[in-house]
Amino acid sequence: MSEHGHLWSGWPGAYCLRCGAGQVLEIALGEGWLSPGYDQMDDKWRSEDHKALVDLCDNHCYADMTEEERESHKFKINVLQEKLGV
Repeated sequence: MSEHGHLWSGWPGAYCLRCGAGQVLEIALGEGWLSPGYDQMDDKWRSEDHKALVDLCDNHCYADMTEEERESHKFKINVLQEKLGV
């Protein structure tokens, strides 16, 4: 598996030009899952699970995965979504 990652279209309304996925970081910001830190303050996440969901979605492009890898990845995302109720 090569690791090129998403190629974002730009903000707002970012989507991957390679696989078509929407950027979940925008949801995190809009829904208050993430409060960005400014200057020397750290980012504040609602929970580590919210942060993990954004990482799973935004840092792994399906264009780089085999079918088996995509299914495994989707399963991990679904487990977190159910846990978080999103």
